[in-house]
Amino acid sequence: NRLMQKRIILLIIRIEKMKKRCYHMNVLLVCSGGVSASIFMKKLKQMAEEKKIKFQLKACSLSSVTNTDILLLSPQVAYAKRQLQVYVEDEAHLIQINNFDYASLNTNNVLNEIMNIYTKDMGCK
Repeated sequence: NRLMQKRIILLIIRIEKMKKRCYHMNVLLVCSGGVSASIFMKKLKQMAEEKKIKFQLKACSLSSVTNTDILLLSPQVAYAKRQLQVYVEDEAHLIQINNFDYASLNTNNVLNEIMNIYTKDMGCK
């Protein structure tokens, strides 16, 4: 079963990462078109750099999603949340960006959610 295989692979990846205790986290921003996502991504990267937080951030379309540590959903693709859960280890690693934060480029709330996952689940501070 394909879903079970993905879950086993994710579990193995998580165990390997936890052995290292801290690692470079991968965050994937999923959007429908790309224009607003690129602006939001640029702002999120800038905010992370200012706070000296390191993680790999990439953007992709709904059809190009791959396994990742944290999945950010733009409001345009929120409807696909359920189908995208297979790409993260835990449903809590799937962050749906609310409309206001996305439209106003309020990346602080999103960055806080990323850091909560990072410190809680990955054992890093």
